[in-house]
Amino acid sequence: TILLDLILPTKNGFDLLPVIRKHSPKSKVIVMTNLGQPEDRERVAPYNPEGYFVKSEIPIFDLVDQIKTIVES
Repeated sequence: TILLDLILPTKNGFDLLPVIRKHSPKSKVIVMTNLGQPEDRERVAPYNPEGYFVKSEIPIFDLVDQIKTIVES
């Protein structure tokens, strides 16, 4: 399971997601970001992340519960 933010210091998550899918296609990828615009979601949609969470829109305890559910599935 990979928790991926889209805003990173050197390379962004938009660039990393296709690389992750290519080299580790069975990995579960959960996007956790503050980018919640429809365009951002559309950019990652072709790579089918198991989750997409906008950190500022979800309480941390709910986020942890959602991540547990995804990891255990």
